[in-house]
Amino acid sequence: SCPPPISKSLRNCLQKMKKKKKKNQRKKEKRKKKRKILVLKYPFPSTVCVEGDVRLVGLNSAFRGRVEFCHNNEWGTVCDDNFWMIDARVVCRQLGYSPDSAFRIYPNQIPDGNGTIWLDNVACIGTEARLQDCRANPIGVHNCGHNEDVGVVCSTSKHIKKKFHQLSST
Repeated sequence: SCPPPISKSLRNCLQKMKKKKKKNQRKKEKRKKKRKILVLKYPFPSTVCVEGDVRLVGLNSAFRGRVEFCHNNEWGTVCDDNFWMIDARVVCRQLGYSPDSAFRIYPNQIPDGNGTIWLDNVACIGTEARLQDCRANPIGVHNCGHNEDVGVVCSTSKHIKKKFHQLSST
């Protein structure tokens, strides 16, 4: 705020206030622009799915999030019972990421899913190409709630090279 009306200092004060207001407005516009870029970079997950597909959702990132599994054209979640690093590696491999530094995220670190819980007691041996190739309860048979949904973080270092190679060889 400006001091009591003394013509010259009041004019200077008002000019400073206008400059500050413009500066704050530019900052606000910059933040809006960043948010738009984030939305474009990490679009909402696709609702279309192919049997046995996996995806990572809930953390605004393509390489980390809650694991979801597709069955009967419906995305559902995976329970964390007996889900270990070796299982996380299979998820990352299936998504095209390097499995080398994959790790699981505990349920309290990701938002709960909704809908059907498709997989429980997943037990991969580590050589599987897809999560559906791992041993598990029959699809849809579980003793979990969404507070037990598992998440995974995948390494991004080799992902770009692998995806680029796949695109250039087609």
